[in-house]
Amino acid sequence: MLARDWRRFLFPFGVIIGGVAVFCPGSWLFKGAYLAIVCGAILAVAVSGGRGGAPHADKLHARLLAVAPEAYFGRDGLYADGVFTPWLNVSTYLVSAGVDEREPRSLAFNFERIVPNPYGPNQTIPIHQAVLVPAGSEDDIARLQRELIARCPTARITLA
Repeated sequence: MLARDWRRFLFPFGVIIGGVAVFCPGSWLFKGAYLAIVCGAILAVAVSGGRGGAPHADKLHARLLAVAPEAYFGRDGLYADGVFTPWLNVSTYLVSAGVDEREPRSLAFNFERIVPNPYGPNQTIPIHQAVLVPAGSEDDIARLQRELIARCPTARITLA
């Protein structure tokens, strides 16, 4: 990183050196040691902060792909990716549910959340949630469709 970005450090280090030279009392031996410690600490933080970008993201992505997806359909809502979204309540409601036939096959749920705005009309925020469909779950999907039609009569449900 330093071989590529060393020019970015010239201005900040120049400002630090100028400030120490003008405003700090003491000998140049003390000022030099102080500047070496400060500039060295900044370089150490920049180098250590620059590590861990893409390789760590790739490792995390591979680990997440290896984990079985977690999703639960209940009477009151959908729990997927660690977030519970109710089918129908005061501020959130299901707008549509359908099957996305692209690989990997999934169920696509579209919700809308109404958020109060103190400075104008309420805001409507769309929420899109995709849930992977395991093989052999056609009976469960048909049951989910029946229950969603009964629970959310205004939503467009086309799961089966």
